[in-house]
Amino acid sequence: MLAQALERWIEHGRLSDIFEFRLEFPNLVEARRIIAGYAYRVAAALSFFALACGIAIGQISTTPVPSAGATSCSAAGANWLACTISGSTLTLGAATGQAAHQVIGTSSGSSFGPSSLTSADLPLSAMGTIMGGVWNGSVLSGQYCGTGVANTGFTLTIGGNVAFTGSFNPTFSVPSSSTWMFQSGGGTLAQTGADINSSNQVTSTHLASALPFSQGGIGTSTNFAAHNWFGNSTGSTAVPSAQQPACTDLSNAANSCSTDATNASNISSGTLGTGRLPNSTGYAVIAGNGGASTVTSGATVYYGAGVATNSGTEITRSTVMPFACTLRDFILIITSTQSAGGGATSLVATVRVALASPSSGPAIKVSAGASAGPYSDSTDTATVAAGQAIDIQITNNGSSTSAGVGGWSIGCVPN
Repeated sequence: MLAQALERWIEHGRLSDIFEFRLEFPNLVEARRIIAGYAYRVAAALSFFALACGIAIGQISTTPVPSAGATSCSAAGANWLACTISGSTLTLGAATGQAAHQVIGTSSGSSFGPSSLTSADLPLSAMGTIMGGVWNGSVLSGQYCGTGVANTGFTLTIGGNVAFTGSFNPTFSVPSSSTWMFQSGGGTLAQTGADINSSNQVTSTHLASALPFSQGGIGTSTNFAAHNWFGNSTGSTAVPSAQQPACTDLSNAANSCSTDATNASNISSGTLGTGRLPNSTGYAVIAGNGGASTVTSGATVYYGAGVATNSGTEITRSTVMPFACTLRDFILIITSTQSAGGGATSLVATVRVALASPSSGPAIKVSAGASAGPYSDSTDTATVAAGQAIDIQITNNGSSTSAGVGGWSIGCVPN
């Protein structure tokens, strides 16, 4: 009964009432023995849990216990510890069969036991954003906000949001360290290669329609008609287009620009040069007739206008011109067959100006044995000034007397 009473009092935390048991149990010796036994058991239990709180799995610790009292130990739920009592020694150790990578602690609640560490138990879990240090890991791939390339020594500075759309892989080749400006508002960039020619010029493949004048074009893709120009003939600020120039568009246009000068009725003043007149107008003919006279072999004689005979003295056959003109269209008629000898120049007739033969002047060459008839030179010309004399010189290179000299004439076109 005494033992049961003490156990009940100790269980309900009324140790102070032990000192009152003498009123109910006068056997003090037995009461003291029971109290001493329970005090030992309480002390042993407290020592056991104090040691358990400081021992990790795999460690072994021993502590002496009183030589008298309990001979075994246990703790409910502490299957992770091995506990033995041998004599005066209490031995604690790790129980077998535990999971790997565990420690003794309070991972959940406030009770000690085997626990697996998580990131929440590590101090890094509370660090937040990494603000410094040197990255010593591998290259970050795109899925972890990296570039996937070791860009050692290079930096990228971005002043705004950047977005790439599409599913293609663009490559940019920058020829030098420089700054590139894009047009405001965006737009489409021209491609290289086929779209731009070898001179780096934009071609029609870049344009949906003709480039307007305000953007450096001509506003049309159609070729101009003949005799058209690119300009403005309608107003000071009109858009240029294909125009046919008018006389008013010329800064130095003459009056004849807007007047048909080929119509004589439109000409009311001024003087026309002889070159603008037909050949029949102002055309003079100087003519003579040798009267079938002949020239001795090897001789040179002269014929003049209006005189039927020749003379060895040139001045006696010369005719003075009253105006300047150009001599052309020389014609000579021989009345009989030219003598043999002299070849292609058997008989030579030359127009003379101022008692001299002009260089490349009109001349007629009659071959040896040539028959009677007209011979002419419509190619060569000679210029004569007013007051100069003209005549005809004939030389016979044949072996005998020349053919008869008949009529001759030469045109004179006033200069």
